[in-house]
This record gives sequence, C-alpha cells and structure tokens, in this order.
Amino acid sequence: MSLISYTVPCHKRLDDLCAAAPSIWTAVCVDDPEAARRVEVVYVDYGNRPPLDVKEWPCVRVEADYFHMAHARNVGIKAAQGDIIVAFLADQIITPDFFKILRDTLQPGTFLKWHETFVFWREDILAAGGFDERFEFYGPEGKELTDRLQRRGLKVRPIPSRIVSQIPTPDAKKVQHYRQKLSKHAMHAIGMKIWEENQAANLLVANEGKDWGAARCLTSA
Repeated sequence: MSLISYTVPCHKRLDDLCAAAPSIWTAVCVDDPEAARRVEVVYVDYGNRPPLDVKEWPCVRVEADYFHMAHARNVGIKAAQGDIIVAFLADQIITPDFFKILRDTLQPGTFLKWHETFVFWREDILAAGGFDERFEFYGPEGKELTDRLQRRGLKVRPIPSRIVSQIPTPDAKKVQHYRQKLSKHAMHAIGMKIWEENQAANLLVANEGKDWGAARCLTSA
C-alpha cells in the first residue's frame, strides 16, 4: 500500500489551518489506525511568527518575511516521503474517506485536481520540476502546472468534489501577505504572462538549473 503525503503550506493563515486540521487528523485516523505507515502530513511553516507548534507530524520550517506561493508548495513536495503526494492548501477541509477515495481514483499516468490543488505520483511531479517558482504571487500556478503535466503525457482526473471543501476567504485576505501589495487581479495578470511564456516555449520541466523547493531548516516530529 503506497504511502500518501498530505502537504500543507501556511503563512499567517493560522486561523484557516486550525479550522482545517481536525478534518485532516480524522481522515488519517480513519484511513488506518496505524496511520504513520500509510499517510504522513507535512506542514510547511512558511515564516510564521511564532513558529507553528506541530507535534503530530513532520514540519518544514522556512525563514521568510512574505509568502511565495509556488516555492511554499514545492517545499512540501520536496519534503514528502510518499509515493503519492497531495498538494493542498491551509484552508481546505477533507472528508473522513478522503484518502481511501484518492487511492481508488489515482491511476498510473494520471494526476488529480480540484481547483488549484493536486494529487500526483511522486515520480511524476519531481520529473516535471514541481510548480514553476516564477509564480511568486497568488494566481494561475496550478493552471500552468496542469498544462505542463498534460504536455508530458499525463491525464488529469477530477478529485471528487464531495471529499473536499474550502473555507470562504475574501480576496483581500488571500493577497495580503505577499512581497508586493497588489490586487488579486494584478497578481493574476502577472501569472498569466508566465503561463503564456511557458505555453509558447512548450515547457516540459520547470525550474531547470535551480534548487527548487529548498528549505533552510528541516525538522521532524
């Protein structure tokens, strides 16, 4: 049975993380009472002050004064040990049968998607170079990754909508912790230019020549 890694980055969205975390714990315990053998949860503490107090599962700590969306997601991917990697966000709630449904749905040659969140085979996302770290701001990094994985020959399948939901968040909250004070619309426009460039170049591997997903400090529970 493949190990699943559920990765969650968080930068100053601790209220959302606290609201979502119980659903993750419940799903892990329902999946298997001996959860450590089948599911790991990797929290990416992306510059929180004070640091996240996470005792149950590995926590990757990154020194950062502002959020960098693609890098934060890549840190979780690189730290994950599972054959299957779930790249979710701090404001997403899952159902108790979440991991069982993923195991039944993910097939070789596919990846799963729900809005901007994903489930990959580890070897597929590493070979593709993760999320393109030019996507610093809130925006279409998931759209670009979807297109790139499809160019690599993978087929996208939907994550069943009944097993995941999202905490409603105002746009102002979504964009408030980035390096530049930009609107959601402005951030999306910057991201779309990157997407267009990668489409034109038929890019197959992102972040080539860069140590993507690097974290300055790695600690484990």
